[in-house]
Amino acid sequence: MRRFAALFTFLLVLPLAAQAASIVAWDIPTITAHSTHVVEAVVEAVAYEPVEGGIQTRNTLRVERYLVGSGPDRIDVLQAGGRLDEHEIVVSGDLRLQAGQRTLLFLREGPGPELFSTLLGWSAFTIDGAGPDAPVSRQVDGLATFTVNDAGLLVPIEPGSVPTPTTLGALRTAVIAGASR
Repeated sequence: MRRFAALFTFLLVLPLAAQAASIVAWDIPTITAHSTHVVEAVVEAVAYEPVEGGIQTRNTLRVERYLVGSGPDRIDVLQAGGRLDEHEIVVSGDLRLQAGQRTLLFLREGPGPELFSTLLGWSAFTIDGAGPDAPVSRQVDGLATFTVNDAGLLVPIEPGSVPTPTTLGALRTAVIAGASR
């Protein structure tokens, strides 16, 4: 019966997955626990590069503050996809960073020195302003968000139903609390 319920749930969410990246929408303490680095940074450049079998995007950031982890003042965050000439590869629900943007990012180390978003676009907050009262927002376009219910099944949820800080100060506090878990 449990196997049937899991299959039924999978078939229900399959149409959503075809149109969007599907994720379990972690709260701030959980995504912090799965990240090797959490940074406040300014996006300096977004560049697209050919790689074997496709295209990657290299986001170069100037780090203002490490909330979790440590490292250099400038980092590169890589992601699959991008645009080169007439070729474009889009990963639905992934980061959409722009030069000049202030952001708070949840990152994880790759096999080398590279850094990647911990959970696609769910890993990024845009910071609109300065100081602890600056509003923060998350871009969730292209993401189908789920939670896991008591029976272990995925249940669709609205991104706004996950408690999320709305100011930079509250977000910093939640990250620090998640790092100490």
